[in-house]
Amino acid sequence: MATSLNSPPIRVLRSTNRYFPNSPLAIGRNHASWFVCFTRPYGIHSKRADMCLNYISDASSIESISSDGFPIFTMRGALAEENLSNLLGFRDEEGRVVVALLETRKLEYGEEEYVVEVRVPDAELMHACAHCGKWEVPGGPRFLRCSGCRARRYCSVECQKDDWKQQWHKGECSLLKEGKLFEAERRRRLHDNDWWMSSALSGNGAFGDARSAERRFLRAMDTFDRDFLAYGARTPPRDVRG
Repeated sequence: MATSLNSPPIRVLRSTNRYFPNSPLAIGRNHASWFVCFTRPYGIHSKRADMCLNYISDASSIESISSDGFPIFTMRGALAEENLSNLLGFRDEEGRVVVALLETRKLEYGEEEYVVEVRVPDAELMHACAHCGKWEVPGGPRFLRCSGCRARRYCSVECQKDDWKQQWHKGECSLLKEGKLFEAERRRRLHDNDWWMSSALSGNGAFGDARSAERRFLRAMDTFDRDFLAYGARTPPRDVRG
């Protein structure tokens, strides 16, 4: 079952460089993926996740913890250097650095891999519902957490119940409870190392072009769809949306 969280507020960030300098941002988690997120629906697509950050190659790329007890992930690819530069410029409302570069590794063919530490407690990150893909918003209710693995969040009891099927969370819960994040990811293969090419260029995943996004937004306004207007577009896991 899912349990409620007595969590501190989501840590809101600002960019000190050119990365959406006027927009409040947050670092988010959705299954094995790390994201830069808008804290509120952004633009005509009402999108929340703007950039997927991590590259998964093996267990160490998502299961490592720093000596200070913070999670570590790895970044590589064509946009990794630019994304890292943006991340290093993020500050919270008290001016604290939230991301640190721990190591730069040289890979084959001259490619570099960056080992990054996230200096934000898990409870202050922004989380997506593991079933429907809705993202939390600052000031809104924090999502429920699976009481078994404590690694997956749900926006409602209904989503948690719907996700409790063998092909979805029921089949991965024990792996997550044992800290086997890589095995859980390999089981469902939800992370996309090429997220920019498959998702960011079209706005927010497979949500269609600007015209369809505009129609969706206007329909939400006409019907006063509070859920869409408050939380924005959802990105359900690929094996859930089919």
